[in-house]
Amino acid sequence: MECGWFFRRYRVRLENIVALEGQLKKEGLSPGVFWIFAKEEFDQKQAAQKILQKVEGDITTFSADKLRADELQAELDTIPFFYPNFAVHITQAENLKSSVRKCLELYFKSPNQQLILLLSGTQAAAKFALAKAAESIGTILYLAEPKPWEKERMLNQWLQEQCKKEGKRISVASAQRLQQQCGRAKEHLQQELEKLFCYVGDAVEIYDSDIDAVCAQVHEETIWELGDAILRGQGGKALSVASSMLTDGVALPALIAQIRSQLQTNFRICSILNQGGSGLDVMKEFPYLKGKLLDMRCNLAQAYGLKRFHRALITSMEVELKFKNSVGTADTLLPLLIAKVSR
Repeated sequence: MECGWFFRRYRVRLENIVALEGQLKKEGLSPGVFWIFAKEEFDQKQAAQKILQKVEGDITTFSADKLRADELQAELDTIPFFYPNFAVHITQAENLKSSVRKCLELYFKSPNQQLILLLSGTQAAAKFALAKAAESIGTILYLAEPKPWEKERMLNQWLQEQCKKEGKRISVASAQRLQQQCGRAKEHLQQELEKLFCYVGDAVEIYDSDIDAVCAQVHEETIWELGDAILRGQGGKALSVASSMLTDGVALPALIAQIRSQLQTNFRICSILNQGGSGLDVMKEFPYLKGKLLDMRCNLAQAYGLKRFHRALITSMEVELKFKNSVGTADTLLPLLIAKVSR
């Protein structure tokens, strides 16, 4: 039986979507509180879909930044007559207003026995007292952000899995090339894959030449030039390179992803060296860094320093969130980002 009649009121914490699927397969979907924490909107949507596709009744979706306490309360008080359960899904939960959080805190003490309440958003919402309360009674899916070197491997695997579903193949090298050209945001990569599937037609293998022909290219040399300018504190040059990339059609989220990837790679290099590692240790993790390029990368990373890397990575996430929430345009947010990470 897919849906039970009892209200789930105990703590379950899951760390990946496979575990969520296993939980739903084992116990079905019962009314209760569910909260998805994930950095990427793509992962939030994918996990939410796993839950919502099992709902038997109506599904009402609200965006947290536009949600009022009174309209939420009306939904929470609803009693369905024709279905055993229904769902309310609140997206971008990190933007919940204080009045809505208070409404939910009261709801947690006396929940609707037929309601599946689902919240989804970034890990920023985990700091709310409300999130702690939800964790004590509900099912929490917390998708931690992997380290950049882990994320590349995981994305390679994910890209190959998506291709396999469509009867296609892509090598690890070509999957890495796709990431280099398009960034590491899954939603953007999914869009590029769909274009590739159409382009190759009945062909089974996706090659580098297909990626070069179809996908919006962010030249690797330009990315390294931008990253080096940031690490050297050359804000003017960095802004000039980044602005040219925007003009060439690179979307701001993809550009931010590329900048963050550069920062994360160099942060890892700095961490290895600060922990007593050598250039050889760096080369083991990043085999493409050799000779003078390796020496330059090590020197730049150490000169930038761990504290600045921490601040710069946080800044990149803050600017990305502002853009997603329409708090500024690419023309205003890009100079802000470059100014902060270059100083």
